[in-house]
Amino acid sequence: MKLKITFLIIVSFVFFGTLFAQKKSVDSTTYKEWRRVDSGELSADGRFVSYKYNYLNNDNENKKERNKYYFYDTKTEKRFVIDSASNMNFWAGGKWVIYDEKINNVENIVLVRLRDNKKIIWDRAGSPNTDSNYPIISYYKNENKDFVVMNMTKSDSVIYKNIARPSLYDRASKIMYIKKGEVSNDLCFGNVRTPKKYKTIYSDKSKKLKAFDLMHSQGKVEFEISENPTVKGIYNLTYCYDMKSQTTKMIFNSNVLKVDSSKRINYKGIKLLGNPNYVIFKANSSGGYKKKKLDESKRNKSFELELWTWNDSIVPSVQAKGYRGAKPIPYEYIYNVKSGKSYPASKGTYSFFMYSNSPTCKFALMVDKYPYSKFSDWEHNNRVDLYLINLETGENRIFAKRALSNNVSWSACGNYIILWDYKDKAWKSLEPETFVMTNLTKDIPFAVHSEKHDKPNPVPSYGLAAWTSDNKYMVINDAYDIWLLDITGKEKPICYTKGLGRKSKQVIRLLNPNYSDLILDLKKNQEVEIIKSNLDKGFYTYTTSGKLVKNIEGAFHLVVSQTSIDDKTYLCNKQSFNDDRDLWVTSDRFKTFRKITDVSPQKKDYKWGNVKLVEWTNYDGNQNKGLLYLPDGYKKGESYPTIVNFYETHTEEMHVFYVPTPSNSMLNVTEYVSNGYIVFMPDVHFKVGDPAQSSYNAVVSGTKELIKRGFIDPERVGLQGHSWSGYQTACLVTMTDIFTCVNTGAPIVNMTSAYNGVREGSGLPRMFMYEDWQSRMGKTLWEDKEAYIRNSPIFRADKINTPVLIFHCDKDEAVSYSEGRSLFLALRRLQRPCWMLNYKGEGHFVFGKEAVKDWTKRMRQFFDHYLNSTPMPRWMKEGINVNERGFDQKYDY
Repeated sequence: MKLKITFLIIVSFVFFGTLFAQKKSVDSTTYKEWRRVDSGELSADGRFVSYKYNYLNNDNENKKERNKYYFYDTKTEKRFVIDSASNMNFWAGGKWVIYDEKINNVENIVLVRLRDNKKIIWDRAGSPNTDSNYPIISYYKNENKDFVVMNMTKSDSVIYKNIARPSLYDRASKIMYIKKGEVSNDLCFGNVRTPKKYKTIYSDKSKKLKAFDLMHSQGKVEFEISENPTVKGIYNLTYCYDMKSQTTKMIFNSNVLKVDSSKRINYKGIKLLGNPNYVIFKANSSGGYKKKKLDESKRNKSFELELWTWNDSIVPSVQAKGYRGAKPIPYEYIYNVKSGKSYPASKGTYSFFMYSNSPTCKFALMVDKYPYSKFSDWEHNNRVDLYLINLETGENRIFAKRALSNNVSWSACGNYIILWDYKDKAWKSLEPETFVMTNLTKDIPFAVHSEKHDKPNPVPSYGLAAWTSDNKYMVINDAYDIWLLDITGKEKPICYTKGLGRKSKQVIRLLNPNYSDLILDLKKNQEVEIIKSNLDKGFYTYTTSGKLVKNIEGAFHLVVSQTSIDDKTYLCNKQSFNDDRDLWVTSDRFKTFRKITDVSPQKKDYKWGNVKLVEWTNYDGNQNKGLLYLPDGYKKGESYPTIVNFYETHTEEMHVFYVPTPSNSMLNVTEYVSNGYIVFMPDVHFKVGDPAQSSYNAVVSGTKELIKRGFIDPERVGLQGHSWSGYQTACLVTMTDIFTCVNTGAPIVNMTSAYNGVREGSGLPRMFMYEDWQSRMGKTLWEDKEAYIRNSPIFRADKINTPVLIFHCDKDEAVSYSEGRSLFLALRRLQRPCWMLNYKGEGHFVFGKEAVKDWTKRMRQFFDHYLNSTPMPRWMKEGINVNERGFDQKYDY
């Protein structure tokens, strides 16, 4: 018996070992096999899913797939394909699709009913307008502009003669239009099926009707009239029709406006507010927006002077990119419908206004960025001043200085202004009538700002998640849980999730698949997504009784990308390091979860590897995390080549599927792991003012800990970074000799010179990078010269004993090419082994196909030589002389 068992074990080992050995390694010859799924869309009724495939490195296959749409029927689970289609869209609630198809070299519009694949080639004179929700098609029939409305379900149609600007509404059962007459145009509406029975909203033979704006959700129609039809383009009367009371009243008469005589009314700039007692209109100088034309014949072309002036709001390098600074701003005026008076909304400069949708609000919000325009050279986020405008009196009152424009809005009810105050790290509300600002989060015992924010610029919040359906509460996040804030400040904050997230150390967030303005109904169960401490993802139902009910959970990254109109069917993207990003669908809250696509069936034939989350204590004494990618068949204690590859933080990417592709900067994780490499990606959190030491504390501590634990062979450890992490890798090899070799891409090596440099892509001075953003110095060069020098690896280049491969291209639009070249010249002077690759004409990343292939090959040869003991290729041994370029690439050994 013992002999039999031993024999079976040996046979099994040999069989599975042979099976494993048959798997291939990912290399450059396999790139053309890999594709991704694109254009995934769920029909409104949840019945069908459409998608396309796109090969990442195979133009021949893409020619076949470019106009091919795949469909999956969620009811029958059957699949079908529509070939040669472009511009495909669902309509009629998802029961039909419309697309363009070339037939006999002629472009045709095609309609397909999905339940039976009934195909109709559009042969009418006019182009069809389809309704996204209903089976209605409308089009202009002929040159007489007869308008046809077809019901595809009932196979009938109605014709409207001599009408303009038709608008269907109320489930496409009603229509509003301008009926054209010999003398005047009338504004009319009626039921779609009875074109001869209509009601007239407005008719006046002495005036000319321009157009109308149907605001069905608000129950009103706005339209403009010219008192003098012979004067082209002047429409000076604005009316509003109330659809409920069926009454019309004039709300705006430009003839009685009192504005500066030098201003001209911009009739396209008339805006009705939520409060019907006020109208906004624009009036600008007679020159308007048009740039003054200069006589080119008078230009002195004997030389060209570029003048930089110390107090210009925008420097010439930014101006040269097309940004000319502030244009002449048309004054926005407030018109009081009751009094007939008007006055400027602003007494000075402004950027834009934000208006309330409340029918009772008498205020507007004004944002002014111009006092801080010149600061954009050294501030990453444009600061603004915020003003409250009284629509009744025109009074301007400032309520926040140096705020952020993307952190202020009107409340859902439209009667309060909501502001994230980054200085106080608090959510606040402003009550316009009393001008009282209330701190809404002061009674929350936990931080509502991002506690891991490590840049010098303003700290962000954990986010405004939703509004409750009664508009009473705004819904915000802390690190783990969800809170309800009474915008009046009268009630104390309520933890909606009852602290369940913090207790279990898992992040709970409201599910918002369509990324819209989410409304939370407190009387209903709510779908939430959860990120667990081990980075597994879960989708739960949070009940009204405060319980979390699991729907699905696992070691994957799952995104609900779209829901059906009844919120019952979900279209999802699901992936992990070992599973490609496929489309999945569920119609019962994940009880049954069906895979629709199979993006990479060939993956089973390849060695792939696995990923694990690792934690350690860094040199700051803090817990640090990172990702450790291990090859198939990995055995702890054996020697493997390792590359430490990082940027800032990576643990949130634990369940990302890396498609094998050539590299345009950093290595492709899958390819290296498939070829027996270990890849370590440590998270780096920075201390402002000391980015180099921060990187050392995280990266070196993690690398040494994995050496200590037996994962990494200390004799075979490479290091790689690009751009910001290119800077960090350049710093690290001046601070330690533990790495066998290093590849640094597009690195900043001298902060003292780069600080006063310019980003060629945008024309922006680089100072904002250091004082306020990614480079994290937090001070000017002159406030802390020693720190800038200490964090500049060029001044410690003599400490570098590690072979270095520099990747930097001469048309880099983000980091000056001179930076990488400076490091090379320093190491050349010091006679340390160093190579630099400059793909001429390429930028911060390489995009030329052949250049990408070349870079991928040379990077691999560099690491293989130092970490896998392969021979040194001739380009490393001999170099490539300028006369040899393009003739001998010297890949061979």
